[in-house]
Amino acid sequence: SASAQSTETLPAVNLQRWRPAPNASDFLTVYSAFVDEHLGFNGGFYLNYANDPLQLRHAGEAQLQAAVDYQFFADLFFSMAFFEWFEVGVVLPVGFGTGSDILDEPYGSLDGEMGLGDLRVVAKGRILRLGEFPVGLGLVFNLATPTGDGDALFGDEGVGFDTVAALEFNPWGRTRMAGNLGFRYRPSPDQNIK
Repeated sequence: SASAQSTETLPAVNLQRWRPAPNASDFLTVYSAFVDEHLGFNGGFYLNYANDPLQLRHAGEAQLQAAVDYQFFADLFFSMAFFEWFEVGVVLPVGFGTGSDILDEPYGSLDGEMGLGDLRVVAKGRILRLGEFPVGLGLVFNLATPTGDGDALFGDEGVGFDTVAALEFNPWGRTRMAGNLGFRYRPSPDQNIK
């Protein structure tokens, strides 16, 4: 949601919250400690749909109003492992449609907007291999580049990054579970927008 005097004052911002991991052995948006064998690679895509990803509350009003009704994206991903302990991946979001019919210029042209989102480069290093140790442990670093169109609300205005510790374990049998803890930095727009 955003609070602004006018929709014309909205900054360029990335509305996408779906950030898939680039390895099919990860858990959608949760990283595992797993790294493929040397030169092993993964590739594919995910589809995602966001309903009402941006709502506005004008100054002095209590009611939220949907400013962007929906966004439809495909996230293309690819990763390759090196020496069984290091992996590099790439995730490219591609916007296939946006629904909005109330935003003022320059956002009024968003209805049906298509384009690229912010390209992410992901590096993962395995510290502990699950099976050799009771838990698997990895460290992940993401670099988000400003390739997306911020005026279309597909990308941030600058470079962002995050670093994540990935813990993985087998509670029983072949069941895998993982948890992530980390920090994310995004360029801050000048407005009160989340």
